[in-house]
Amino acid sequence: RDTDRLAEALHFLRHAAEDGDEQAPANLVALYLEAGDLIAAAEAAEKYADESRPDTIVALGDVRAAEANPEAAEKAYLRAIQLGGVRAHTAYGQLLLAAFGDATAAEDEFRLAWRHNEPGWPYTLGRFLIDDGRGEEARAFLEAAASWGDRDASDLLNELDGVDPADDGT
Repeated sequence: RDTDRLAEALHFLRHAAEDGDEQAPANLVALYLEAGDLIAAAEAAEKYADESRPDTIVALGDVRAAEANPEAAEKAYLRAIQLGGVRAHTAYGQLLLAAFGDATAAEDEFRLAWRHNEPGWPYTLGRFLIDDGRGEEARAFLEAAASWGDRDASDLLNELDGVDPADDGT
């Protein structure tokens, strides 16, 4: 991200959240986390957590995961799943893998993310399958993600095909 514009983006999202924009609170929390400001992310997540907006519950789970509080993150993600939160299965799967080391349960969540058409599901599932040593199974998911413009998926496909990322063709 353009760090010179971070303050402007945060300002805009804070005002949008205050004005009742549906997506602004979750985006504000995500931006604070990306900027490394866990305190501000936690304050925003707690302020805007609202079960009528399930994505705010996913954002609260993201904060709890960043705080290294996997039990609280799991509780938030499970509630967000019940409420239909966007990215809830993806986020919970990542927690299951990172905090609990449960690859089987994580894969189940990533496949549920696919079923629910969560944003970024093809890359997430493809990345998981590659990390699990199932590169050929991952290919179709990564190709779908790459066809939708996901550069990380394109890079992974190149990696699968043995293309050296440092080779600029000259």
